Amino acid sequence: YHKDAGLICWDYKTGNYPNQKDILERLTAPQLPVYLLAMRAGELPVIDKYTDQETDLSAGYIQLKTPAKIKMHPIKGIDFQWEESLNKWAEVIADIGKILKSGDFRANPYPVSNIENRETACENCPFLTLCERGLVQKEDENGNQSEEHV
Repeated sequence: YHKDAGLICWDYKTGNYPNQKDILERLTAPQLPVYLLAMRAGELPVIDKYTDQETDLSAGYIQLKTPAKIKMHPIKGIDFQWEESLNKWAEVIADIGKILKSGDFRANPYPVSNIENRETACENCPFLTLCERGLVQKEDENGNQSEEHV
């Protein structure tokens, strides 16, 4: 808590962190928004003494690649307000809940996010060999084999 800036949620990252577009536009990086939604809803009693309905909320990343290179990356923009983004995230999370409640557990990267080329999410997935999308062996006209997504 900062008396002039309100409540700031910092997420520590030892590697890379999501970019601002992934959080605010594409809606593919939910971690900080989920924390802020919990704060806004009063789900973290430990912060109650610092906040009320008027307390500003913000968030960002603290990158810890090495002790000598600690960097703070607040999420902000021109006329940016977390409230609008959090309302969008609340809708996205509710939509994901509806999908799961319906029993749809298919591997579907970012099913309710604003992202193009969803399939590229599978390219670096560490669980691809376990996934229903998986990789299959394809053979071209010359008999050469290659792996492709199902």
